[in-house]
Amino acid sequence: MIRSKKFFLIMLEILGLSSLQNLLDIPIDYYVTVNMAGIQEIVNAVGGVDVVSPLTFTSTGYTFYEGDVTHLDGAAALAFARMRYEDPNGDTGRQARQRLIIEGVVDKVTSASTLVNYQNILGSLSNNVQTNFQMKDYLALQGNDYLAAARNITSEQMGGSGGIGDDGIYYNWLSEDELYRVQSLLQSELELD
Repeated sequence: MIRSKKFFLIMLEILGLSSLQNLLDIPIDYYVTVNMAGIQEIVNAVGGVDVVSPLTFTSTGYTFYEGDVTHLDGAAALAFARMRYEDPNGDTGRQARQRLIIEGVVDKVTSASTLVNYQNILGSLSNNVQTNFQMKDYLALQGNDYLAAARNITSEQMGGSGGIGDDGIYYNWLSEDELYRVQSLLQSELELD
């Protein structure tokens, strides 16, 4: 059941659903997880995506120009999403570009032109996307004109300090203040406060 007209697309990269709900202190009714390794297949399945590059860079033979709208096929989207070391924002910049790709996919999936192919698209994405969202949920959103919200996505990223832990794995450590900021923002948007 959708709690309000606000519909949130939340990527669960590492945490499980209940862990993320506990961490952020919010209920999550619907979720979508995206395997970024399958971005090429995902973008090709929806016929490519349009993005505006936040910076000028070249990656694996593709050049992207800051401020230009570029239509990306799967291979170009993968190059756009993977580059990290030349980005002045490092991992944070890469994550922002990955979100641009995902938002482009969401835009394509929620457009009227892909409604006819919705099940075929989801079938082709089955190896790269996991969700508890069903076709009846999609139709309910469309019938209540909630899909327009997919064209008005606001992204928020938890800031922290990154580094390699004693176990050799890269971590992003959050301060309590940063966690509280994001919890408060989400609770306010979900009208839980």
